[in-house]
Amino acid sequence: MILAVLILSLFTIDSSKIFACAAGETDCSTSYGLIQPSFSSGSSNSLASSSYQASGTAGDLNVGNESSKNFQAYTGFNTTDVPYIQLLATNPNVCSGSLAPGTYYFKVTALDVNGVESLPSTEQSTIITSSQTCISVYWLTSGDGYDYRLYFSTTSGAENQYFQTSNNIFTLTQTTGGVSATPPVSSTSLAKPPVITTAAGINQIGSSGVLSTTSVSTASSTFSVRCWVCSGYAITYSGSTPTNGTYYLNPFLGTYTYYSGSQPAANEFGINLAVNPTAGVGTAPTSPTLPSTGAISSNYNIADTFLYNSGDVIAYSQSSTSITTFTISYLFRIRVQTPPGVYNFSLSLIATGTY
Repeated sequence: MILAVLILSLFTIDSSKIFACAAGETDCSTSYGLIQPSFSSGSSNSLASSSYQASGTAGDLNVGNESSKNFQAYTGFNTTDVPYIQLLATNPNVCSGSLAPGTYYFKVTALDVNGVESLPSTEQSTIITSSQTCISVYWLTSGDGYDYRLYFSTTSGAENQYFQTSNNIFTLTQTTGGVSATPPVSSTSLAKPPVITTAAGINQIGSSGVLSTTSVSTASSTFSVRCWVCSGYAITYSGSTPTNGTYYLNPFLGTYTYYSGSQPAANEFGINLAVNPTAGVGTAPTSPTLPSTGAISSNYNIADTFLYNSGDVIAYSQSSTSITTFTISYLFRIRVQTPPGVYNFSLSLIATGTY
């Protein structure tokens, strides 16, 4: 006889024990466990649901281009930065002067309320090239100066003439016409010596730095703009044409095509942002980083054609964009009958972002 014994039993399994996270499993659920060492540049965030548990970081370094038929993206650092627009005049000045290429040396003194001259600043110098005929010098003061004297020379330590101004900036256009003198070596002035912070050459107007009556003259300057987390921007300009007292150059209200070699029929002034191969001035927009969606307005992007209509949009973008650098080209038409003297103009650029 064979005796068979059947033993029946009921039992339960504690799932919390089986699916508990093991040591080192930083991301786990009832379905899986993952040992995941992490090196990241950002802070950890939980990405949890009823089906899984995971974590991510804000600020991961993912650099490169991602694209398909439907989209294109440039990835990099995530950021919590707020939307902003930035406009910077990177090379804003042009000048008609007569300075020769070379090294120029400067010292600045201050005149106090009694007209007593202070000791000079520390000497500063700058080198200008054949395309620069003026030098802009800027200095800081302690607020106790009422006038300032900019001494200059082409030899170090030999500043022997000066121009006087009530401002803390001066544009040197020539080496003649100043007052012959040297900076004081002792002083009882109540004013402290200024501190020169900038001495830089300025791009010239025309081929010689002097406006011509037999052909048009040109010059250029640059500005940069970028718009972060925006839907685009528009750059407008405003300001009068170059003026000399009550006399001013007429604006090109209609477009004007460059020419040379003949007497202009009128005194006129215009700008564009294009490359002008015939006029020999202008550079296409550039960007040190991608993506850059900055563009030139159509009326100001015609080669060798210039316009001046204060209030116009000259550059724009229709999306968020990195830095774009634009070049403004200037064109001057001067007649023999144009009154001589110093002509000044100030062009204001206004950046408006769309968010």
